[in-house]
Amino acid sequence: MPVEDCPPDHNRLQWTSAADALWKSIRDETPLPGTTPAPTPISTAGPVLTIPPDKISVYINNASGVTGRAGQAAAELGIQGFHITATATGTNLKQGVIVGYSSQNLHQVRTVAAA
Repeated sequence: MPVEDCPPDHNRLQWTSAADALWKSIRDETPLPGTTPAPTPISTAGPVLTIPPDKISVYINNASGVTGRAGQAAAELGIQGFHITATATGTNLKQGVIVGYSSQNLHQVRTVAAA
């Protein structure tokens, strides 16, 4: 949010006139000023999920370096019906979420990735 000192009280900030363009973008659901629009996806339809969560066993390894992520993921996936076989904390730090699987589990991994 573009701000400037508030003249009557320099301990406060006020929006500048540039804030109007920001609010307009939010209202109109258009790209924010100074940004480029994201490319339009070709298709938003993902693969058809054919295996229900209660038929899938999941092993969760937290390699993020943030304590508690494996337990959090296990709880969230468990609520959705997945069977959690184990959780662990890894030491090989990774960025993002990696879903590893063997080729015969392609349909199961699609359900896990969607969750």
